[in-house]
Formats: sequence, C-alpha cells, structure tokens
Amino acid sequence: MPSLVRIRALVRAWVYAALALGPFANTATAAEKQNVLVLAGRDSQQPAYELFMGGFRAGLNARAANRLELFTEFLDSTRFPQIEHAMRMREFLQEKYAATRIDLVISTSPVTLDFVLQHRNTLFPNVPVVFALVSEYELPAKRLPDDVIGILDRFDLAKTLEMAQRLQPRASQVVVVSGAGTFDKTFEDIARRELQVNDRGLEFSYLSGLPLGRLLEEVAHLPRDTIILLLSFSRDGTGELFRPPDVAPKVAAVSTAPMYSVFGVYAGRGVVGGYMNSLEAVGERAAAVALRILAGERPEQVRAALGPEGSYVADARQMQRWNLDESQLPAGSVVRFREPSIWIAYRWYIAAAAAAIVLQSLLIAALILQRRARRRAEEETQRRRAELAQASRLALAGELTATIAHEINQPLGAILANAGAAEALLRRGVASGDEMRAIIGDIKQADIRASEVIRRVRALVTTRQVAREVVDVNAMVRDVLAFLQGEAERRDVVVDAAYASELAPVLADRVQLQQAIVNLCVNSLDAMTGTALEKRRLSLRTRTGARGSIEIAVGDTGPGIPPDQLPRLFDSFFTTKADGMGLGLSISRSIVEQHGGELLAENRDRGALFRIVLPAYREGEPASDEASSDEAAPSPPARTISKASP
Repeated sequence: MPSLVRIRALVRAWVYAALALGPFANTATAAEKQNVLVLAGRDSQQPAYELFMGGFRAGLNARAANRLELFTEFLDSTRFPQIEHAMRMREFLQEKYAATRIDLVISTSPVTLDFVLQHRNTLFPNVPVVFALVSEYELPAKRLPDDVIGILDRFDLAKTLEMAQRLQPRASQVVVVSGAGTFDKTFEDIARRELQVNDRGLEFSYLSGLPLGRLLEEVAHLPRDTIILLLSFSRDGTGELFRPPDVAPKVAAVSTAPMYSVFGVYAGRGVVGGYMNSLEAVGERAAAVALRILAGERPEQVRAALGPEGSYVADARQMQRWNLDESQLPAGSVVRFREPSIWIAYRWYIAAAAAAIVLQSLLIAALILQRRARRRAEEETQRRRAELAQASRLALAGELTATIAHEINQPLGAILANAGAAEALLRRGVASGDEMRAIIGDIKQADIRASEVIRRVRALVTTRQVAREVVDVNAMVRDVLAFLQGEAERRDVVVDAAYASELAPVLADRVQLQQAIVNLCVNSLDAMTGTALEKRRLSLRTRTGARGSIEIAVGDTGPGIPPDQLPRLFDSFFTTKADGMGLGLSISRSIVEQHGGELLAENRDRGALFRIVLPAYREGEPASDEASSDEAAPSPPARTISKASP
C-alpha cells in the first residue's frame, strides 16, 4: 500500500509541473514561428495590392505556411499624404509591435519604402526589408542599405506602343491619360521620359490632372486613328479619389479611339491590351526572396532583381469592338475574354443533338426502307391474291362446266329447231309472214339467252383491273342467281331469295363481289350433297344492317360447320372437301375485307349461314369513274322461289 501512495503522489507532481510549465511551452512554440509584416501604402481594396498579395501568399503557403505569422498594415497614404499622418502611423506601429518581434518587413509601394527607410531604426532596427511594386524610377536617390532589397517592376511602354502601332498602322498621334495623384504624376514623368526616347514618329499629347468629367469630354472627340495610353488615375484634378480600375471602363465607354495600358489591373476593363506584368508573379518572386532571407541568407547576398517578364495581353471583345486584326498581334500574345464558339460553349448539347439527328435519320431511313419493303410485299401479295382469285374463278368455271354446257345447249337446240321449222315451211311454200316473224323472234331470244350465259362466264374468268363503282346490291345478287340457276336445278336445290326494298348501294368492284357471293353459294350447294332432296334449300337475303351497313346472307340446309373448324374456316388451303383447294372462302374474305367489310360464318338450327357485311355508299363519296369491262346487261328478275326441275 505505501508504494501505491507514493505512485499517486508522483503522478500528482507530474500533473502540477505540466500545468505550471504550459505557458512557457506555448511561448517557446510561438518563438519558433517567424513574423513577417507587410506594409501597404494604400487601402486593402486596391486591385494591384490584392493581386500581389495573392501571389505572395501562394508563394509562402507552398513552402513555409506553418512557420510564418503574417501581419499587414496600411498607411493609407493616398487619402492622408500629410507628414503628420506619417508620424502618427510611426507612433501607432511602434506601440502596437513593441512586444512582437518582426523578422522581416515587406514594402509594397514606393511610399511605404520611403516610410520604412525613414523610421526603421525606430520601429524595426536591424530588420531586413524586401520591397516590391517599385520601379527603378521610384527608387530613392541615395544608396539603399545592404539589408534592403527587392523586386523592381517592369513598365515597358515601348512594347505597349509597338503593339498599338501594329494594330493601328495608320495612327499618327498618341494621347496619354493620367491622374493628379502623386503616384499618377510619377508615372506620367516615367512615360514622358520613355516616350520621348521612343517617339516612333508619332505626335504625343497629355491629358493629365483633369477633372474626370472634362477628361471624358476630351476622349469623346478624339480621331478614330488615335492611340490612347491609360496610366495611373487615382485622383482627378478636383482632388476626388478613384480606384484606377473603376476609371478605365468610364473612359472606354465614351472614347472614340482604342485604349492601351501597361497595368494589368486594367485588363478586361475597356483597354485593348498592352505589354503587362503579372502582379501575381511579382508576389510569388517576392515570397521567394523573403523565404531565402528568413532561412538565414544575408540580405546583401540576395541581390535585387527585375521582376518577371511581362507578356502581350489583348482583350478579344475590344479587338472586335474596334475591328482590329488579331493576326497583327505580336507573337506570343495572350488573347483573353474571347467569346467561346458555339461548339466550345455547347459542345455536349451539339453532340447530343447531332447524335439524336443521326439516330433519327437512321431510324427514318430504316422506316422508309421498311415501308418500301412492306409496299413491295403488299404489291406482291395483291398480285398473288389476284392470281389466286383468277385461279379460283377458273376452277369454279370448271366445276360449273356441265351447267354451262346445259345452259348453252338449250338455246342452241331451240335455234336449231326453229331454223329447221322455217326451212320446212319455206320448202313447202306455205310459210306466212307471221309464222316467220315468230320463228325469227324465238331464234333471237335463244341467241340472247346463249349470249347471256357466255357473258356471265367471261365476266367470271377474265383477268381485269379492279374498278370500283356504285353497285346496286339487289341487282348484283339477281345476276349471281341467274348465273347459278342451272347449277341449282341440276343439283335439285330450291333457291329462295329475298331482297330488301330501298337498299343503299355499295362502292365495290362488281365482278370481285360477285365472285365472293358465287363462292359462298357453290360451297352451300356442295354442303347439301348429302341432304335429302326435299330438304335442299339455298337462301339469299339482302338487308340493311347495324349503323347503316349492307348485309348479304347466304344460307343452306346442310349439316353445318363443325365447331372445331370454325376458327380455321377462312384460312388459306384449309378445306373439308376431298378434292377442294381451300381457297374459295379465303379469297372471298380477302375480297370483302378489301371493300372495307367483313365476312362472318355461323351455324343455325339447320345448316350454315355466311354473312357479308359492307359499308353503304353515301352521296358525295368519291367513286371510280372506270366502268367494269365486264359490266352486264340488265338480267330478268330472278324468281323468288325456284324449284329444281325433275
């Protein structure tokens, strides 16, 4: 137990020691970090400062972000250029950083460099200084201390002027625009010195220190072939302060000539372009110099150097506005703000639309090919169907050969008998005019009867084109019965016909429809072969059906249709006859369906019933003006009840 007490006491001692030494540990950790103070001459909203600090922070973060503490202060010398303000700032910084060790000072303007050089012994004695955003023209006249080094800015007005002349070869004058601030005047002096050396045969004039309103009036009346060089403009002639990037769009909006500049902050704000520095690149180079000094190199060993090379920058929108030829830009120029082409901006939409169009085109082509193939198949089917119908008619005519021969022999026999009688009367010399006229009349009637039989057979078997016409259904059915009368009598079948009065006509091919009815009638006659003679009856009915349709019903007194055969009754080549081809009912249904109707079959109490349902013809509907080549002459009315001859 005593050992346990000693262990607990030792643990408590360690805890108390750790708590007591905690602040010192934090101080030691903080001492390991290096403090960098960035002094800016203007406020933090200046674009040049923002761009520089973006590059500077990026350079620090890439190498030593965790080992540095960054402080920033703004002298605001643009708003308060008085010496008294500089003294107040010195006292403020001295008090603020009295307990903070500063390891490096970064100056970001000529004003802050002057401030640091004047007060560094008081504020930051023996602290190295790295300056940036200072040109060689803005360096102090006296020699800098060895521990004050920096990056000298490049402002190449000559290259900017060369770019302007390439784009405006007819330009004869250059107008330089600048403000009234201290920084503005410094750059105006630089421009005057550099442009005087590189006059290039141009006439130079300066619009400097003017009130902004007056400046806008001046640039609004310049000749089109003028080159405008926009320099710094932080204060106008009335003393009003401006952010230079805010001035450029105002000048560009009213200018009658293209405008150029060496300052990158003006890019995209109304200037055509110029040879511009990258302030981000300047910030990164300043960060590299700062890190070398913080790493232990002596400042005098890190020599001051020029900033990174600039580049030709052009604004595609301004090039287009002033109709400047992009091909005249110096080699290696960077063209910004180019409007993306339709392909670049909408390439996925265009690709999707093109794919959809291609797929639709392929689909349409496939549908067209399919339609053509289907049309060819339909035409082939129609041709085959017509051939089958013709074959069916020929077969039907063959089946009716005996009846046809009987029908023709009767009038031929009558003609022969009458001719013999006339010859006998003439030979005996007793022929009178009335007798001869009666004989001639009988011969004519017999001839008409024979011709009618031949006409009906010819209409049935002749190959012909389909010709739709308005057809009287009752007359057509009578014509069919007249054609089949002899066959019915030969088979001892009683024909029972009933015709509806005021029956509407149909638009049909007379011969085709007659063929369908003949096929149904012959099938019915065949079905009654085994029926007792006294029960054989073929019935035909016409009537007006549902929704104004026309119905033609053919019934018989045969055995009917076996229920298992009803679904296949109209299939091609299906037959219940020993010597049948199985085409009659199939062709009949095809004919009826081509006429927009339907063919139905059913059993009744005694025998089978077939119904043809056709749409009635209405006044005003188009009808074929082609008459059937086999149009029959009016036939005598069929008997309502006809009994087979014994």
